[in-house]
Amino acid sequence: MAGTAHLRSLGIPAELARACLELDVDEPLEFGALHADLQQDPLIAHGLEALWGELGRADPPARLFSDSILSAIVVRLARLAAARGPAPFPRGGLAPHHSARVIDYLQAHLDERVTLGDLAALTGLSPWHFARAFRQSHGEPPHRHLTRLRVERARERLEHGDDPVGEIALAVGYTPQQLVRHLREATGLTPREYRRQSRR
Repeated sequence: MAGTAHLRSLGIPAELARACLELDVDEPLEFGALHADLQQDPLIAHGLEALWGELGRADPPARLFSDSILSAIVVRLARLAAARGPAPFPRGGLAPHHSARVIDYLQAHLDERVTLGDLAALTGLSPWHFARAFRQSHGEPPHRHLTRLRVERARERLEHGDDPVGEIALAVGYTPQQLVRHLREATGLTPREYRRQSRR
């Protein structure tokens, strides 16, 4: 480039992005193959233009305005990513022995906090490459697979035992409220409703 160039970069806190999209702490933020064409989106372009004018201010209204614009940009990114579809994955996936090792680890640690880094370390891959390879092998992201395993274990215990719901929730790494939410998403029923129906 000839002459002076000015570069602006925008970093959105992961906590804010997850809160806007109602994601759990461990769920990765994935916006697909969105790159240079973001500037062509009217909402993002106008939002950034308005944001730049407020970043130099230190008053509370400017902070509220900036947070609102950032939230709108995050939601727009998610909408564009969903419309675009998933990014193409490399051929292959996890090696069978790595895949088995990861699934065994998940099954043995359902009651613990499992991070992407923990799982990637089992395979020797970076978290980013591991997440892509896992999805290629299993058809879903690691966190979604872990959620499914936890819900399956909770369903088994609800069907075949009389343990309190709170105890079952702790055994699969959830609070009672989280278990209610995930089970309802999977079955349309609360834990108590699911237990009663399974007994019938």
